[in-house]
Amino acid sequence: MIKIDGKTFVSDNSGKAKFSLIFNESNYIEPKILEVFEGENPISQKEIDFFTETPIIIKD
Repeated sequence: MIKIDGKTFVSDNSGKAKFSLIFNESNYIEPKILEVFEGENPISQKEIDFFTETPIIIKD
């Protein structure tokens, strides 16, 4: 499971999740916190913004 700005995204069986974020000229440099959970336990966290390279790959 992934959380970004209070929104939850569910990953598939291979651990992949799709999401989109809307950036505009007033928020494109404000980082968002992407949190990765295994069940209820946080396992990783990363700041992302408009300039973050995609796809975002989180390795444990």
